[in-house]
Amino acid sequence: MRDEDLTELFYERSEEAVRMLSDCYGAIFLKQALNILKNREDAEECVNDMYLSLWNSIPPARPDSLLAYASRILRNQALSRLRKDKAQKRPVREEYENEENDPLERIASAKSVEDEVISKELEETIDLFLEGQPELNRMIFVRRYWYLDSYEELSRLSGLSQVALRARLSRMRREMRQFLKKKGVLE
Repeated sequence: MRDEDLTELFYERSEEAVRMLSDCYGAIFLKQALNILKNREDAEECVNDMYLSLWNSIPPARPDSLLAYASRILRNQALSRLRKDKAQKRPVREEYENEENDPLERIASAKSVEDEVISKELEETIDLFLEGQPELNRMIFVRRYWYLDSYEELSRLSGLSQVALRARLSRMRREMRQFLKKKGVLE
């Protein structure tokens, strides 16, 4: 079933919308949440919370890509839960805290209308940066910083060693930071 058809089911307030969305993308959503939370129960709860958020936001929202829209909601909820867990001193993944992904973090944590505008501008500029990258670099970057795939998983998908992946991503972050400064999005 196409995203447009699923979105239409949400607009009709059909309970089949959630079931069909789960059938189409449920495994993707669960993997995305597991990549962030590393706990199956928390991940499943986050996915269910995302379905509820979708139900409450469509309508009035009419996303161009339902998968991207749902993934963004899920990612933000999982990252919020991860921050909450960390605040409660529960064991969490430290792997991503050492990486310099501040621009990406700004997108995920927008609060006010002004922040939303800045976040949208940043998002568009990052998209523009990624469009100028080779396909392999785009895939690695998105899988690492959006879906939070491990270096081991990325190594398997790309055929590159983990050392090569770390070096490539470090170089891309440095290039992206320069690109964002050049475009006036980052100080």
